[in-house]
Amino acid sequence: MHIGTQLTAPNGWGDWAKNERYYFSGTHEEQVLIVSFFIHDDAWRVSLRRVPKETFEDALTGSARKILRIQEQFALPPWLQLMEDVDFDSREKMRYKKKKGEYVDTVKTRRTAIEPLLKRQSEILGSDNPLAQIAKIGRECSPTQHPHRLQLWFFAFILHGKHDWALNASQGLIGQWKRDYKKYGLKKFGRTYKDEGTQYGWSSIHFRQEVETTYLSYCGQYKSMMSIYNRAMLDDFGCEVQKHNSGGRSIYQPNNHPYPSYSQYRKIVVDAFGLDAVQTAIYGHVRMRNKATVNEGCYVDQFKNLLESIEVDAYRCDDRAHAAFSDEAMPALIVARAICVKTGAVVGVGFSLGGEKREAYRSMLLCMALPKSLVAKLYGIPEKMLDWPMSGMSPSMLSDRGPAGFESLLDDLEEKIPIKSGAPSYQPRSKPFVEGSNPKSVLQEGAPSFILSDLDLPSMMRREIMRAVKQNRSKDISSHLSEQEIVEFNRLGLTATPQAYWGYLSDRLRTSGYSMLPNQAVKAFCKPIKLAVDRTGVLLYTRHYSSETFRSEGLHALAARVQPKGLKGYCIPLATRYIWMEFAGKLIDLEALKSGSSNGEDYFIPLSVLEDLGKALAELQSRTRKSGRAANIEVEQEFKELTGKAWDAGTSRSGTPKRGRGTVAHEVAVMNDKIRVGAR
Repeated sequence: MHIGTQLTAPNGWGDWAKNERYYFSGTHEEQVLIVSFFIHDDAWRVSLRRVPKETFEDALTGSARKILRIQEQFALPPWLQLMEDVDFDSREKMRYKKKKGEYVDTVKTRRTAIEPLLKRQSEILGSDNPLAQIAKIGRECSPTQHPHRLQLWFFAFILHGKHDWALNASQGLIGQWKRDYKKYGLKKFGRTYKDEGTQYGWSSIHFRQEVETTYLSYCGQYKSMMSIYNRAMLDDFGCEVQKHNSGGRSIYQPNNHPYPSYSQYRKIVVDAFGLDAVQTAIYGHVRMRNKATVNEGCYVDQFKNLLESIEVDAYRCDDRAHAAFSDEAMPALIVARAICVKTGAVVGVGFSLGGEKREAYRSMLLCMALPKSLVAKLYGIPEKMLDWPMSGMSPSMLSDRGPAGFESLLDDLEEKIPIKSGAPSYQPRSKPFVEGSNPKSVLQEGAPSFILSDLDLPSMMRREIMRAVKQNRSKDISSHLSEQEIVEFNRLGLTATPQAYWGYLSDRLRTSGYSMLPNQAVKAFCKPIKLAVDRTGVLLYTRHYSSETFRSEGLHALAARVQPKGLKGYCIPLATRYIWMEFAGKLIDLEALKSGSSNGEDYFIPLSVLEDLGKALAELQSRTRKSGRAANIEVEQEFKELTGKAWDAGTSRSGTPKRGRGTVAHEVAVMNDKIRVGAR
């Protein structure tokens, strides 16, 4: 589960309305940020909620689950929900050209407006009041933007996989019913527990001054906000603790005097004195000066969530695959891998041949974004064997300065996945997890030699994917666990492996990752190719592709009739069993058609081999055409020598031939064996 995961409370929960859509937006300072969208004065607005992490996780994973993930995760915000399956890129081309504006212009304008916000995304989400922070940044920009619009566009973009079309204007909810919100007066705002009712708690107006006074009395270095709150509840607000039959506990005030919740207490303090002053009082001036310094002794401690950062590197397989149609050795297989720093899990694997090329990193990013069931299909692995739940895109990555690992990613992918930093070359300690997880080679001395593997290229790629699966299931990452997590793992009977840790954090939505639609990932990371359509199917060099959907929905006949050549497609260069074709506003997945002479493995050959086969076929067809023309002339010449007449000798006469009579009729009858020769 990632940032943007959509949640619902089937029976309501506190001020969570029944069956409304809420968005998980990350965990900051032990508080979970929840975002929702609502209509106010005929315009969409953003609403933010903060839930204590323990309370949120209990509601999400407890025995009586109050919060559930929505089964259908929408790719677009509520004001575009009726256009969920629309391909805006194709629709844009079909619009009436004299329209006042185009969809893409609206999207580009809004993307430009929120660009300063995206650069400070972490700062905004981690602030005490993200909406106010957005408004402040908007005032500093030129030209200034209305804060409500900036807030809406910013959260719509980051909560829907950073999909540009999430910034489109509302198209399909005109005239819909809207909720009418009421004024609450002195009613307490914020989360309320379901069992305690909607009227439980007090407005902060009753105790704001007392909170500020108690904080000034008890604050000091090494004193956390929670310890100050606990002392104030006991000594100043006169609260007591009661134990419930279920084993849980709650605080109450015997005389029913108003008292703050922890979130109210903290917010009042931060509003009154500022976050920097509060943190300085706890950690001291030295810690605050050096708070950005990474603790080199415990690298993982700086990360709290899944996919908060990934490390990227590539390694070379020692053995060489044999060629598809001979026993010659193929170029070395290069394997690019992405490692989640928090869990040590391999999230994505990609390949290239002969060198560290951008194709390896693009296919690695595609593997990260796609569901692993689809990855298994693309590489020819049974889905039940690929027990690999890791997926999602990280907001940042750490790569070295290799020939493709850094520069190629910077070329055109930084807008989608910002490069957090480039580790210095030849310094593996700068990215210890991915370097430490790479397979180790034994250095051989003496004359050079190599291993010619019994595996072909498709089998070798499957082996490296299964290597990642093996590592995720078996690697000991107990050093990554906190003391509380060690106790929790023992209680739950979990093993300290990347796969178990990933599941533990994912169940609690401790993630900084983003989901990416499969179609969006294919267009972003796959290699563009040109396709043609004929009677058999979609043609790529020498190979035909098709699918049940392509045939049953009439797309095959339509494409062959309307646009038989020059169709745009996408593929993974080293695995061409499956490709994608863009047609009629859809991205259609296609499978190679099998021939009787194929053993199945031939269809996973690289695109370069397929291109060579196409050239060989073109050469063969050219030679055949030349030979055929000569053969035609040769036969006609032999016929002339045999008969003394040309192949098509004769004269043109008008009219139609008449029915034969006399000698002609007799000759025809003899030739048809109706009259014996010599009979009268």
